This record gives sequence, structure tokens and C-alpha cells, in this order.
Amino acid sequence: MLTAELDGLEASGEYQYGDDLIGQALVHLWRGEEEDMERLLQFAMERYDIGSTNNHVIHYAGCQAASEPVLAMALGMGDRLLAMRPYDRWTLLFQAHGLVTAGKNAAARGLFERSLELPNRDRDLPDWQRNDAEQMLQDLPQTR
Repeated sequence: MLTAELDGLEASGEYQYGDDLIGQALVHLWRGEEEDMERLLQFAMERYDIGSTNNHVIHYAGCQAASEPVLAMALGMGDRLLAMRPYDRWTLLFQAHGLVTAGKNAAARGLFERSLELPNRDRDLPDWQRNDAEQMLQDLPQTR
């Protein structure tokens, strides 16, 4: 149904609705409707190839996903984002959360540690978020 509707709306070529789908996926995420969020991101991956972009918003949303294709897309995007900006605290934290979901605790541990080692010069990491990241790091099983 959504495919047919978008086909009609986009037939003129004047406007593409990929960003609208991402925005709606975020609304679903904020409302706790993870399955709907994942469904829209999966659809956007297939229709608009959002996985080939380097977009922090898509990365954030995708790292909240439990489904393999969406999470894998987000983790690949996170790798590319970190290659461009290896000290981006927020990308490090979101990527670490996604890696925990994927069961890659050793890699997640390294990213949590890197993010927490960064100076907090402009208080860009509020205490409550720092505490959450420290707690997640502490709760991760020890891995070699």
C-alpha cells in the first residue's frame, strides 16, 4: 500500500519522501513503537538506499533496532561515520549501544571507553548521560 501511494506521489519526480519516512520512523521510536520504526527504516533502505548514506539521525535510529537488517545497516553506517570522525562522542555512544544489541560486547566496550575518555569541555555530555554510559560499560560482561 505504501509503495503504491509513494509511486503515485513521486511520479512527477519533483519530490522524494525518503526524509519523511525517516522522520516518521523517529516519531515511532519516540513513542515506543519500535516495530513500526524498524518497518519504515527497512522500507526506506529498500526504496531510497538510506544505508549508503552517512547520516547521524539514521545511525541513531538504526542503532535502536532489534531487527538484523536495520541494525546491520546502522552499524555499517556507524563504522563509516567513525572513520570520518573517530572522536565524535555521540557516534561512539550510539554505535556502542548498537553493538551491545548485536551481541558484540567487546567492540562495544572499546567504544564506550573511548567516548568516556574524551574531554567534556563544553559539557556536551550531561552527567546523567555520562552515568548511563558508565553503567552500561560496567554492566557489560567481561570479554577478552
